[in-house]
Amino acid sequence: MRWADLGRAALAVSNTRTLMGNRTVVEKDTKSLAAERQLPLPDLVREALTCFRAMQVAEKTRG
Repeated sequence: MRWADLGRAALAVSNTRTLMGNRTVVEKDTKSLAAERQLPLPDLVREALTCFRAMQVAEKTRG
């Protein structure tokens, strides 16, 4: 999920991320078109993510 997508009421699954060797993140397309989907993003989850994002931004500007 990208933070820019937070305003939408759905979460788009269109790629995967894999951690390689505890340091490198590899991002790729999903294995098949069937794996791509839209999932509903409940208001409670969206609100929690919005609060978490605000905390992240505050920490970044402080440090």
